[in-house]
Amino acid sequence: MGLKDAILYGMIVGLILATLVTLVTYVVTLYDFRHRVMLCRKGARDFNPADALMLYYAPFVGSFLSGSMFGFLLIVFVCVLVALPFAWPLIWTMLWENAGYLFCLFALPTIINLAVSMIVKKFLFGKNYIYFRPLHSIYLFWQTWLSMLGGVIGALVRLGIGLAGILLFLPLLCGPVSPQFLNQFKVLDSGHKSYLAQVESYHHHNNPIVLMASKRLLAIVAARKACEAKGRKWPRARFLLLLMLARFPSLKQWRKHALAKAKELKQLQDKQRKQKLALEDAQKAPEVATREDATREDAWVGLEAERLEASLKQMEMKVELFKRSRLQLQLAGESSLSRDTILSDLRRQLQS
Repeated sequence: MGLKDAILYGMIVGLILATLVTLVTYVVTLYDFRHRVMLCRKGARDFNPADALMLYYAPFVGSFLSGSMFGFLLIVFVCVLVALPFAWPLIWTMLWENAGYLFCLFALPTIINLAVSMIVKKFLFGKNYIYFRPLHSIYLFWQTWLSMLGGVIGALVRLGIGLAGILLFLPLLCGPVSPQFLNQFKVLDSGHKSYLAQVESYHHHNNPIVLMASKRLLAIVAARKACEAKGRKWPRARFLLLLMLARFPSLKQWRKHALAKAKELKQLQDKQRKQKLALEDAQKAPEVATREDATREDAWVGLEAERLEASLKQMEMKVELFKRSRLQLQLAGESSLSRDTILSDLRRQLQS
């Protein structure tokens, strides 16, 4: 088998692998696009809006197509390079003749390191602690020297993983090819920024709620122009508001004055709760001991003052309760069932 056949086999494998990878990236991109758009509609973006400005939206289609084509060709090229040592006899013969040397230089330290780690893990280390510190120091010294030889394989593995990640994410614009550490400060991948800008643009201009509201507003404007063209007077905004509230009564609670009354009611409830807690603390507190030289009249005056103060606090609580009930009556409808309940509570408070 010659060099030409080796390259041919590598290209066949590369074309098949590149086609599968490209199809998978298209499916993942569609899924990720919809997922990010739905997150944007919920107000839970998983990216920085500064990296998705409308300025970056324009080159998205070109970046997507060029990234897919270039990634396809690059995967084929890498597959050809990987297939050469296995399909071309010249390189295969050279590697086989030096297999023992290469094994002892690269593979053997890694195998020893893995075996020692598996053994030491059983009796030297716990989940987050060390059993024997003297033995740990020896193990640390051993790992330092062994990693100097076996670390070459680790560095090559990291290089391979990095290149594989770049090959996969080159046609996949939904993920950046720049390191995650740099992405925390600034996204350097322009293709990924154009993808985020496309997501943001689709979210703003294709939101179904916004589109429906815009269509309804345009329909109202068209109806008003048609009414004025026929010489009829358009209804006032107050009448339209009354009609809308009559058709959708649940919107009453979201009007401005209703929200203000609800806020005032909540403040009164909080104030009443604090006063109730203060009154309970005052009732549970021990009585203040009188001085040894105090007379019986002085003690009577003090007790009467405490009684009057407690009755005053109870009266203030009752006033706050009536204010809260008045607000509840204003918020409740004329035919509401809660109105009768509020009135009965008020009558019971008056009789008590």
